[in-house]
Amino acid sequence: ERAEDREMFKELCQSIGEPTIPSEITYSIEEAKEAGSEAIEEAEEQVKEAVEDAEEKAKEAANEVVDKAAEDAKNAIKDKLGL
Repeated sequence: ERAEDREMFKELCQSIGEPTIPSEITYSIEEAKEAGSEAIEEAEEQVKEAVEDAEEKAKEAANEVVDKAAEDAKNAIKDKLGL
């Protein structure tokens, strides 16, 4: 019975700590369309946040590389000048 009732099955999985895919039960075409639109909007927001996060991490990594290169160049110059 639990495997046949999707909502009951979802609740069972969640109660034992099993991951579940986000879903919504609808009872009409209009509800399904609305749920689909909301799911798309949520997914778009998650993608936007992930891209922003990745861009920030890339900038941080690039800055670290530039800082390291500048420090290495500075040390190389000091070595050449005997400082």
